Amino acid sequence: MKRPQIVAANKMDLPEANDHLNHFLSKIPDDIKVVPISAFTLSNLDGLLYAIADALSTIPLNQFEEIRSEEVVEYTYHAPVAPFSIEKDGDGVYNVIGVKVKELFDRTDFNNESSVKRFSVRLRNLGIDQALRDLGVKDGDLVRVLSYEFEYKD
Repeated sequence: MKRPQIVAANKMDLPEANDHLNHFLSKIPDDIKVVPISAFTLSNLDGLLYAIADALSTIPLNQFEEIRSEEVVEYTYHAPVAPFSIEKDGDGVYNVIGVKVKELFDRTDFNNESSVKRFSVRLRNLGIDQALRDLGVKDGDLVRVLSYEFEYKD
């Protein structure tokens, strides 16, 4: 059985709405019920409710019987992986690593200045700049993102 369809043609309070409705009606199949309404003026909302009730009365109740399965599905929680982590080496270098950082790093052409700028913006959007500040990074400190090193400038 094909599911009954009802289209609520809203905004019928606007100028030229009837012209648009007639054009729409000419493009859709005849078996689709269209109820013109205006949510703004609350016109014909009762007509929409009656159309819904009529459509529901034609559907046999057994159509909604649930098909049960004996299959057991087990869901397990996987803690989200942090997009990055920062460690400070004994020599004062801040090492930035992480899955998301590696993904961005691999997609960056470090011979192209605009690509490097885009990489920098994406790292900032991940929150790496703020995390470095929270760890006490200062202007001129060395930061290593995987194999790419640069001096930090705030």
